[in-house]
Amino acid sequence: MITHPFHPSKGQCLPVLYTLRTRTGLFFVCEVEERRRITVRQEWTDRGVPRRWTGRRWTG
Repeated sequence: MITHPFHPSKGQCLPVLYTLRTRTGLFFVCEVEERRRITVRQEWTDRGVPRRWTGRRWTG
């Protein structure tokens, strides 16, 4: 489920086709509308730890 507050697909459960691991983190490639694919950061889903802005930097 996408949990990022400003993502257009917030609240939707999308099928994960595969995962990508890069030096910047883990991403899920999800299927939307049967043919389209989107890439979603792990932190933007219910499978990740949300990052918080502390006023100086992102934590989490």
